[in-house]
Amino acid sequence: DSPSGDFFAIGTSRQLHPVCHSLRRRPAWRDCTALETSVFRGRPCGRHPSPDGEYPTVDDGVRGADITVNLLDFSNGRSVVIGSADVPAGMYTQIRIKIDTAWVVVGGFGHDLDVPSGAQTGLKLGPPFTINEGSTVELMLDFDANRSIVTTGPPTYPRTYKLKPRIRLISTALTGSISGTADPTHLPVAFAIAGADTITSTLADKVSGGFMLAFLPEGVYTVSARDTMNKSFEINDVQVVAGSDNYIGDVTLQ
Repeated sequence: DSPSGDFFAIGTSRQLHPVCHSLRRRPAWRDCTALETSVFRGRPCGRHPSPDGEYPTVDDGVRGADITVNLLDFSNGRSVVIGSADVPAGMYTQIRIKIDTAWVVVGGFGHDLDVPSGAQTGLKLGPPFTINEGSTVELMLDFDANRSIVTTGPPTYPRTYKLKPRIRLISTALTGSISGTADPTHLPVAFAIAGADTITSTLADKVSGGFMLAFLPEGVYTVSARDTMNKSFEINDVQVVAGSDNYIGDVTLQ
């Protein structure tokens, strides 16, 4: 038998601020109540398949290969295990996640999501990672809802919804988080920014106002927030250390 290690895939999602782009409009996530996907197979893919020509398949070991998840239930650091498996040790170039069906609920109405190649070749996620013999690797699939769903047709009456996933794949052992609290009245969205790049963002809890910018690589970030009244907040030089949370306290948008 080949030496092996354990592999876990954990999924999470974020509710983000709506942004318009070109002829496609992203749904207003403050009005979105569900974003559900039915994932029926996950495969870490190496440079070469096993001798039988197949890559290892990952599921959660309880529900079998199918799992249906409302991604909007998993924001502010919350996550769900979508699979684990004992796999051969070695370097893996990507993970492929196959999605059977997906749908979104906006303003109380459900809409099917078109997922190009979702059930055929699967969604291909990188970067490469290595599993050493006897080790356990836990990877986070951080789903960016705002940049992943676009619509066609008039902005107020979309004809179709399409899933074009933007997903960060990162080892949880290498990440930390930033958390705080804001007045939830006008639905603030918090952002973690490194340089010119927005790394992650999340809608603050609609009751408590708490937010967590989770699964961030170690480094220094700018944290900003903006609400529906266009009030904002920004703080620079917020440090993230792997394995810990940096609580910045109550923030005031003005």
